[in-house]
Amino acid sequence: MVDEMYRILGAGLIFLWIYSALFRFYETYLRKVGDGDFYAGVGLHLDLFSNFQDQLLSLEVGDTVITPFYAYNHEYGFSQDKSTLVGVSLNGVYDTRDNVNNPYVGRYAMANVKFNPEFLGSDKGSSQLWLEYRDYFNFTEDHKNIFALWTYANMTLSGDLPYMNLPAVGWDQYSKSGEPYSQGRFRGQNLLFGGLEFRKHLLATKKNPRFFGMVAYANATTASGKENGIDLFEYVEPGYGLGLRINISQKARTNIGIDYGWGNYGTTGFFLRLNENF
Repeated sequence: MVDEMYRILGAGLIFLWIYSALFRFYETYLRKVGDGDFYAGVGLHLDLFSNFQDQLLSLEVGDTVITPFYAYNHEYGFSQDKSTLVGVSLNGVYDTRDNVNNPYVGRYAMANVKFNPEFLGSDKGSSQLWLEYRDYFNFTEDHKNIFALWTYANMTLSGDLPYMNLPAVGWDQYSKSGEPYSQGRFRGQNLLFGGLEFRKHLLATKKNPRFFGMVAYANATTASGKENGIDLFEYVEPGYGLGLRINISQKARTNIGIDYGWGNYGTTGFFLRLNENF
């Protein structure tokens, strides 16, 4: 990373679900500290959820179905229709990766503390901690056999978060954690994730020495929930799978990824993406 200052920007990013909507604005400014690879800065974060419609909920007498979403909102005093979370953050990043799209060497570490006070517009006051680490190990000097590690912790330090802002699998910055599970499948006040990948280049062409490759991956997720008495590591949900990689830009190291995975409860998943998961 060579820039003296850079920013992580998610301005006006809009996600649409079938029966709900999210407007998200995240912007973090980081500035290089000294002559090393450490950056520090502040951020602003806004999540506006609206138009919730819980399709599985039924409050009819004799046919009552209480969903986790409804029960959580009722227990902690949140609206069943919408939620707002507005926060400011303090951030530190250490980054020695040789490429952000598809690293061959280096490591990445990030710490983020976010404060969500009511006076900024949050439904309730709260604070959160995000800790993340990535590393890349080569078995050969030509970088064609790489072992990659990714782990993060998403913790609630104080207060209560809206249900959709609780730490959940797949809610990292680029929604790439937790294959083969769907985004938000596991959710709680605190969440830990760890993933391993073995990346191997298999086929070269005259124009592209890294044209085709494969990955094998395994990961695990655990989450806690104080309302139902579940502690971290009480349940650990594994995922594993295989994938193919087709390089479409040597200079940017941009890959098209095709992954298939398996998990608990008969879960399977097919994923098509640009670049590596991490």
